Amino acid sequence: MSESMTRDQLLENLQRAHTILAGFANLEQQDQSLKKQIITKIPAPAPLPPKYKWNVGMWFVFTFLAFIVLYSLTGSYSYYGNDLYYIVIFALSVGCAFGVKQYMAWKSKEVATINAQNDEALKQAIQAGTQRNKETVAKMNSLAEHMESWRIAWQEDAASWYPPDYMTVDASAYFLKAVTNYQADSIKEAVNLYDEYLHRNAMEAAALRQQQLTSRLNQTLEERMAQNEEMIQGLISISAMNLGANIASAAANVVTAVNTGNIATSAAATARSSAATAQNTARAAQAAGRAADHAANAAAAARNRR
Repeated sequence: MSESMTRDQLLENLQRAHTILAGFANLEQQDQSLKKQIITKIPAPAPLPPKYKWNVGMWFVFTFLAFIVLYSLTGSYSYYGNDLYYIVIFALSVGCAFGVKQYMAWKSKEVATINAQNDEALKQAIQAGTQRNKETVAKMNSLAEHMESWRIAWQEDAASWYPPDYMTVDASAYFLKAVTNYQADSIKEAVNLYDEYLHRNAMEAAALRQQQLTSRLNQTLEERMAQNEEMIQGLISISAMNLGANIASAAANVVTAVNTGNIATSAAATARSSAATAQNTARAAQAAGRAADHAANAAAAARNRR
């Protein structure tokens, strides 16, 4: 069918095919982006471990410990044999154990409250995620309807004559450009040109990779070190450019110092300051040193003239 098309018909059909492929590819890209937004997992907060449950054994343990502590704090044997003393100590011990029991009950209640809050937050997150997924799926279904319309358009307008192995936006754009620029008069010629284009690009890319590999294999250790040194020197040059203003100022002060000794002294100080700053780079430091020497000589010459 494509061989019987006129050039204008071929251009019109290629334009239509390119529009369909570009529209479908755009919708496909949007569909893939929406699929990534689907929430598949909501991390649940780790539940806090439950506190110890109170039992008879814990009554005994804490009462005994409290009794020992209170007995040691009173620290006097003058009460030995006094029944009232032991009754008071025992009562206080039981009271301390009861206080521990109440504290543990409060902590257990606090943990239960936090776990309940986490469960409620997780429930709300699941509900929000479910709602968001519903909205995303609705958008994906809308895209699917548009994609179906493009598919039907392709079947009706392009499937009968367009080469199936070249159903890409880049290929259709290349075909359209080749026919528009009179490089091809049929879809067959456009396909052959496109194959040559792809082959040429692949060969050029392979040749470039081979050239780079060959260059690296033939590079000696000294050349690699020299290349690294060039990179460092490039960084040094950038730093030296930043110091150029200070060095230029020092040089100007050197010229002015010929006329007056005071200005020359100031120029020398400025040059020395610039030299100290230029120590960050070897080249800049040398330039600043020369500037300082010129300034000193200029200052001496000015004093001799006076």
